[in-house]
Amino acid sequence: MNFKSYSTILSGTVIAQLINIVSLLVFARLYEPSDFGLYQIYFSVMNVLLMVACYRYEVSLLNVQEGSDLNILVRLIFYLCLLNAVILCILIMAFGDFFETRFKIPKSALYIFPFALVFGGIYQALSYFPIRNQHYSLAGSHKISQASGFLGIGLILGNSSISHIGLIFGDMFGRLFATVHILISYVKSSELFPFKREPIKIKKYLNSARKNIDSLTFIFPGTLLSSLVALMLPLYLANQFSIDILGQYSLVERFLLAPCTILAVAISQVVTGNFAAQVRAKSPGLQRRYRDLVAFLIVMSSLFAIFCWFFIPTIFYFFFGEEWTVAGNLAKYSIFYVAVVLVASPVNMLLIVSGKQWQQLIWEIFRFVLMAGFFLTLNLYVDFSLENALISLGAVSGFCYLIFLIAVDKVMAEIDQAYSN
Repeated sequence: MNFKSYSTILSGTVIAQLINIVSLLVFARLYEPSDFGLYQIYFSVMNVLLMVACYRYEVSLLNVQEGSDLNILVRLIFYLCLLNAVILCILIMAFGDFFETRFKIPKSALYIFPFALVFGGIYQALSYFPIRNQHYSLAGSHKISQASGFLGIGLILGNSSISHIGLIFGDMFGRLFATVHILISYVKSSELFPFKREPIKIKKYLNSARKNIDSLTFIFPGTLLSSLVALMLPLYLANQFSIDILGQYSLVERFLLAPCTILAVAISQVVTGNFAAQVRAKSPGLQRRYRDLVAFLIVMSSLFAIFCWFFIPTIFYFFFGEEWTVAGNLAKYSIFYVAVVLVASPVNMLLIVSGKQWQQLIWEIFRFVLMAGFFLTLNLYVDFSLENALISLGAVSGFCYLIFLIAVDKVMAEIDQAYSN
């Protein structure tokens, strides 16, 4: 493993998470559980919308050639974000009452989503440039800008007349601040940013879309299904229990699951870049390096899970007070799912960088069907306790990702075999 790359990107990630933890300590006293519940639904819906923002064409930024091809792809992504924001606005005007009932979001707040889609979609795309250029310090530091923006806007709106959507605005403007950070960093370094002012015919955009069609046909469906799976739990909690219970779980999401996920994603960025480089260089020994990485992740997540099982309820009570006691209990039973995320997320792009997009898509479809069936079962049994639901979620997710890990191991072995011949 490239420990220098890990330490560089993780330093920024750790600082960003410390800012987020400080944010939670403050916000838990400024905002009600119902405000956190509304924010959790917004956040989960946004994760779905961000998969649709530019149909995952931003992933192609990792491999497209410098020059005109890169410039056209960047502009294509920008225009797709704007187009889909307009489409979303039309859908809200036509079906706002349905969205309000189904997702528990006030109709007036629904119009935040098109703006959030534009800000979030562009930020998501630009965040691939530090990875592409191996600027791991920038890949970590822009997360600090996002976390700081979230904290600042959340503080400003905490005692305002729109405090019920203060966290939502904090998230949206945090992404905007991070976008500006990336742009300024490239300008300051005097690097040529690929978004050039030059006339481009529609035919060239269509050619770029076709040349990078794998992002649309393979990566987009799988990641969309994955984000839909993540939306199932918040909707289940809001509809089967209450928005306040969802708010309690949202604190778990922010304090426990989100930092672990972001840590795993930060590791994934380095893992993906390193494995992609080794695949291009036809470097042998991929399976051994993969197994060493998975073994390390299993040990790390197991130790973390054991610690949390015994101490996380006390930690929640100490930091957030008696009002959030339910959140501490939910955190304890969520640790099974968190452990799975810590093991699987760092390697979740390895099938794609190995050219096995079909296998990735088939697994995503399998996972979606299994999780949809799981939550359908939970909804049919109204008396199923929340604690048992969270434990079961960890078990089902663990089964899904075990199949994925085995599939990646086989692919690594096939690549090693091909390189040795």
